[in-house]
Amino acid sequence: MSVDKNAVPAITSVKDDQGSEIPNGGATTATSVQLNGLAGAGENVQILDGVVVRGQVVATAAGHWALSLTGLTRAPHSITARGEAGFSPARTFTVIAGK
Repeated sequence: MSVDKNAVPAITSVKDDQGSEIPNGGATTATSVQLNGLAGAGENVQILDGVVVRGQVVATAAGHWALSLTGLTRAPHSITARGEAGFSPARTFTVIAGK
């Protein structure tokens, strides 16, 4: 499957450091997460937490991208992917204190 170059990027999954999916609007004790998504083939994608750029990736020829975010603070986070066609819908989660 390939993704249209003019497609808005999408975040398809947010997983904690144990590989468990963090639901949109959910909570985690993990301060590191793995993001996966889709964008146009070869497209540069910026990953933002609110308005702060946390990283940049290049989508594969099939349109897939992945990025690890580390050092997340105990707070709400709103992650978006920005590409040439605009912003993805936000994926939100809160990092909470562990047991």
